[in-house]
Amino acid sequence: MTLPPEITTYLTEQGIPHDDLDASFRSIGLDQLDMQEIAMLIEDCAGTYVSDTDYERWQTLADVVETVRAVDQREPWKVGV
Repeated sequence: MTLPPEITTYLTEQGIPHDDLDASFRSIGLDQLDMQEIAMLIEDCAGTYVSDTDYERWQTLADVVETVRAVDQREPWKVGV
């Protein structure tokens, strides 16, 4: 699975590279507010809650993909994927 288009669009608009899913958030310039925004995008698209503890554990975009995969198993993604 790759990042959903809603998330890649957000990252592109923010000027954050997203081609290396294993790059650390620090190395690509992703901060706490970006993490919260991505969590809200997941919530909007899947119609389910992403807890603070879920997104606070993210270190890489691969972690975001894992969260999307887990959320998608609970509640199918409604947009994009």
